[in-house]
Amino acid sequence: MGKVQHVQPKDEKWQVIGEGNEKATKLFDTQKEAVDYARTIAGNQDSNVVIHGTDGKARAFIGGTASEKADKASKKADDKKDAKKDKKALKEEKKKAKEKKAAEKKAEKEKKKAAKAKKK
Repeated sequence: MGKVQHVQPKDEKWQVIGEGNEKATKLFDTQKEAVDYARTIAGNQDSNVVIHGTDGKARAFIGGTASEKADKASKKADDKKDAKKDKKALKEEKKKAKEKKAAEKKAEKEKKKAAKAKKK
């Protein structure tokens, strides 16, 4: 896991600086540019971004390492598969119930037909 990237104000510009570093990685005119750059670095390093306000205080955190994101994506995919399996199983149950009902109806009809034929 790489260093946490901080986006901080510096001399009327915005700097991206790795945690514990003394020098900025890069300076930008806007906070948005700095955040975008920090996100790229953090993504490549499997790390996070802390965004500081003009007062220097941390005001936002862009979290989630790549492995955490992969785990979430995997869980979401698994949940989707499970939901699909559940839906398929429910559909199968409904189909079987419908077939059973049709068979019972047919048997009842044949029973009535046989009883009617017996009366004659």
